[in-house]
Amino acid sequence: MKTRRSPKNQDRLWRELGKEKALIVSCEWNEDENGAWWTSCDNGFEFIDGTPLDNKMKFCCYCGKPLKQTLFKE
Repeated sequence: MKTRRSPKNQDRLWRELGKEKALIVSCEWNEDENGAWWTSCDNGFEFIDGTPLDNKMKFCCYCGKPLKQTLFKE
């Protein structure tokens, strides 16, 4: 079965196959005290200005999973 890659179509495809929808696992980006970002897929990244979401990043550029950011708290 050929289908478009939208979430709605993918849910329908899973139901037709008799399987439950797969869980979406995000890649967590954690800011350290120096402003560098460390990913849950074991990579580092630095921005000149702002956060991943400020720079319109929605997905991890290393593993491709949806990005979830956590700001540094003192």
